[in-house]
Amino acid sequence: MHEAVHRSCLHSSFPYRALERRLKRNDVDGCVPSVIASHSLLLRRKFSFMASRSAHHLTGWAAGIIAAVLVARAGAAGPGYGGCLAAFAAAVAGGTAPDWLEIAWWSRSRRLWVTHRSITHWGIGWLAALVLTYRSLGHAHLFAALMFGFSCGGLMHLIADWPNPLGVPWIYKRHSLNWWKSGRCDLLVVALAWAAACWVARPLWASPVGHLAQGLRAIAH
Repeated sequence: MHEAVHRSCLHSSFPYRALERRLKRNDVDGCVPSVIASHSLLLRRKFSFMASRSAHHLTGWAAGIIAAVLVARAGAAGPGYGGCLAAFAAAVAGGTAPDWLEIAWWSRSRRLWVTHRSITHWGIGWLAALVLTYRSLGHAHLFAALMFGFSCGGLMHLIADWPNPLGVPWIYKRHSLNWWKSGRCDLLVVALAWAAACWVARPLWASPVGHLAQGLRAIAH
């Protein structure tokens, strides 16, 4: 039984599920400490990936604010600020796009159809899309705003991936800043992304804040 449990735990595609099933059946005699340790490592890796995914979602929202503000500045906001809203929504989707574009959604297995961080993380492609769509904002504002926002989100994703060891293929081969491992320093990444969003959107809040400060100073004197 010892060998059977060890084999089933280690060779399962999702080993922590095999361990969970055996724990529910109180069949843990064969789950030696080394196997449990391997499952703990897999769980930590899983949660680390989830943390990075959450960071990409949050930085995507920051990219949405940046895209919406830049669309408005370019005069492509459109009726009811439709262009800004389209750019914001597309940027949120683009914030995770380099990862979900790797998945073969048309297949039942949902496996990757390309190597992780390869063509879908190609920096030149995302930068070219950003520049071309920005230059098109004044002509076909709604579609251009959508694609511009999507490009903003994708580029934000690449910037967030750049510091970890796997890196990003900006031109050809992957390049990494090698500052921290994936899933680490997510709070710093999110904070920097939102700081950039606040800086880009400063004309929207700087004037009201300035008027408020003047009002408070007048009341104080």
